Amino acid sequence: SACSRSISTRSSPSRASWASCQGRPRSSRSCPGRRPRLRVRLDELGLSLLPARRDLAEVEQALVTQSGREWFLAQALDELADDFDVAVIDTPPNLAQLTINALVIADVVLVPISLEDEGAAQGLVELEARIGELERVRRIGGRLPRPRLLPFYNRSNPRKRQETMVAAQAIVEALSSVGVEAAPTRIPDRVAVQHAAIARVPLVAYRRDHAAAMAFEQLATDVLAAVA
Repeated sequence: SACSRSISTRSSPSRASWASCQGRPRSSRSCPGRRPRLRVRLDELGLSLLPARRDLAEVEQALVTQSGREWFLAQALDELADDFDVAVIDTPPNLAQLTINALVIADVVLVPISLEDEGAAQGLVELEARIGELERVRRIGGRLPRPRLLPFYNRSNPRKRQETMVAAQAIVEALSSVGVEAAPTRIPDRVAVQHAAIARVPLVAYRRDHAAAMAFEQLATDVLAAVA
C-alpha cells in the first residue's frame, strides 16, 4: 500500500489549520499529550527531527481497543503546534492506526509512487478509499472532509532498460485514468540517496548540488505551495 507523508501547517498564531480539540473524543490513557523528549535539531537546515521508536508498534496495538483512537497523534502534537510552521509526519507503508491518525489531521498527503512498482497505482486507490472513509471523523475535528492528495514519482530513471520504462509509463497512465494528478517534480533514482542514508545525513546536506537533492528541494517548494 502507499505510504503517506502527512503535512499540517499553521497559517496564523491561532492554529487555524490545526484541528480544534473541541468536540472530539479524548482519552487521557491513550492520548497523554506529553511533549516528546527526544528532538534532534538540524539548525543548518532549519529543521527539528523527532525520530520514531520501536515501541510505536506497541502503541498501535494498544490503540485498537481505545476510544477516540483516531485522535492520539493530534493530541500529542497540540503541544508542539506553536513551535513549528510545518510538521511533516512520515507514516508506515500501510493503512493501520498510526497512518489513520496522520490522515485525520493532514492538510496534504504526500504519496511516493515508485516507477519500479507496478502495484503503486493500486496502493494509491486504496489510500483514496480510506481517506473517504475518514471524512466524518475529520469533520468532527473541524477539518476539511479530505486532505489534498499529492502523489509524486520516485525512483525515476530514464536510462534503465526498456521493460522498466514501459512499466513506468503504465503507472503514469493508470494514475491519469483515475483522475489523479501527480506533482510535476520527479525524484531521480540515484545512488547518492542510499549513500546519504548510510551516512545518516540529509541528502541536501550530503550533496546539495546533486540532482536528487535539487529535486527534493523543488518538491518541498511544490508542497509549501499546496499548503499556502
